Amino acid sequence: MPSSNCKWSTKRLDGYFGYNDHLGLYEISDTLINPLAFTLEATLSVGSPAYCITVAPNRENFVVGDRSGKVHIGIISRGSFVKAIETGHNRVWTLSYSPHGDRFASGHEDGTIALWDSNGEQISPPVTAQDWVYTLCFSPDGKYILSGHKQNDPERANVRLWTTDPLDHVGSFFHHPSSVTSVRYLPDGTGFISAGRDKSVACVLFDRNEPLFNQRKHKGTVTYLIMHPIGGIAISGAWTGTVKVWDLQAGDDLRTIEAHRARITSLAFSPSGRMLASGGKDSQIAIWQMPECMPLKRTEAHSGWVRGICFIDEDTLISVGSEGTCKIWRLTRRFPIVEKPVEYKSMQELLDDYRGPSDEDDE
Repeated sequence: MPSSNCKWSTKRLDGYFGYNDHLGLYEISDTLINPLAFTLEATLSVGSPAYCITVAPNRENFVVGDRSGKVHIGIISRGSFVKAIETGHNRVWTLSYSPHGDRFASGHEDGTIALWDSNGEQISPPVTAQDWVYTLCFSPDGKYILSGHKQNDPERANVRLWTTDPLDHVGSFFHHPSSVTSVRYLPDGTGFISAGRDKSVACVLFDRNEPLFNQRKHKGTVTYLIMHPIGGIAISGAWTGTVKVWDLQAGDDLRTIEAHRARITSLAFSPSGRMLASGGKDSQIAIWQMPECMPLKRTEAHSGWVRGICFIDEDTLISVGSEGTCKIWRLTRRFPIVEKPVEYKSMQELLDDYRGPSDEDDE
């Protein structure tokens, strides 16, 4: 929230809080009372640079992947790791829990995809996709996994579909002409969104031969994608530090936030969808009120890159950094933030809220 102590500018400044097309770009004074406060609850040592984190649907278990190829299983209420899995593969680029929370998948730099039960026991023999696995996610019913890959060979698809019982390749998609950095299923399981080094965001339906849309609105590699908990809205982040809000029905980018001074490395919605967390190469985590894209708080979270962020609940956040730590944060509200109801009656109501008032409403 701006105050009389803010320094306004039309260009990015060192120490700035954030920019969006509704509020403008400004530098926050140290004397400003922010609506959110970060309290560090626990710091866990990973032992190697951390690259990814994901939280189970029960919001209690989590797993962290590191550069050495280990996967660390943790429990939020204990504030500690309880097991480290020697996967037998190299760097863990991506992790994803199944919607039932009974298993998780790991994707590795050597092209391996492996399935593990919630205790860290391997479920079935891993598969090798030949190309780095940058990203993967489970389908809403847990029966499939989508993976996105570094494209070393233009003849090999960079988005691939796998069954989970057994783990087997059953489909491929060629909608990006370069490496794919992020894929996410649509909540109804009818398709997915994907992004990559071609600077584009695509929405693909399984029953169509071409993308529903494929928009190149970012000025750099798109590094991360997330879906709103209800669906209909997606958020993308790029190398330029820019975050964009997407209407998946129309294929439009609705809003742009100049969120970080360096590349976006992770994004996360709170369970209600009313807060967005962004993490960057600049070591910072920023919190935004949505759909207004209003900045709430920014903190220097890690001494290295922020490699991953997940909300546990509306008041708890967990992050990992390239310096090899995992941190659990408590968010404290100094005064009420959310003025509107946190639950939408329909996806259309959500979309209308993000689109804002129409020209007809001003007449």
